[in-house]
Parts: sequence; C-alpha cells; structure tokens
Amino acid sequence: MSEWTVDTLKEHFDALREDDQEAIAAALAAAKEAVIKAEVASEKRFEGINEFRGALNDVVSRNVTRNEWSSSHEALIEKITELQRRADKNEGRGSGLSSAGAIAVGAIGVIGTIAFIIDIIIKLKP
Repeated sequence: MSEWTVDTLKEHFDALREDDQEAIAAALAAAKEAVIKAEVASEKRFEGINEFRGALNDVVSRNVTRNEWSSSHEALIEKITELQRRADKNEGRGSGLSSAGAIAVGAIGVIGTIAFIIDIIIKLKP
C-alpha cells in the first residue's frame, strides 16, 4: 500500500502551498523593485528630455523669425538705397562746386591779368 494518508497529503499540500506563497511573494517583491527601478529610470529620461526641450525652446525663442528678418532686411535695404542716393547727389554737387571753383579761379586770374596790364599801361604813360 501507499504511504500517503489524508494527514500526510494535507501536510504535503500545505508545504507546497507555503512554498508557492513564498515564491509568489518573492516574485511580487522583485516585480515591485523592478517597477520602482523602471520608474526612476523613466523619470531620469524624462528629465533629460525636458532639459533638451527647454534648451530647444530657448534657442527657438532667441532666433529671429522669417517675418522679423524680412522686415528688418527691407528696412536696411531702404536705408542703403537712401544713403546711395545721397552719396550720388553729393558727388554731383561736389563736381558742380569743383567746376564753379575752377571758373572762379580762372575769372580771378583773368581779372588779375587785366588789372596787371592796365597797371603797366598806366605806368608807361608819361
């Protein structure tokens, strides 16, 4: 006959159940620890992502938009065009003044020569 009795079977199943419960408790503790580690790693990853996102937002906020650049560029082009127009106008005025100055010097020279000739003629008359 078999050595199993109701009492020995009960003891055997109770021992198996206790072993199973210990294994389940150990598995649950390990799973809980793994979840905590995963949460910590996830937190660190999200902190890094948030830092990167913040840095990217800082860069984007400091950069000029296309519309801002276009309007500033247009204003600079207008100022350069105005300065070029003024420079051209001043060059024309300068050449006009140079011509007027040359004419004035020539006229003074002619008047001086005529005055000198008249002075000589007056001195030669007895």
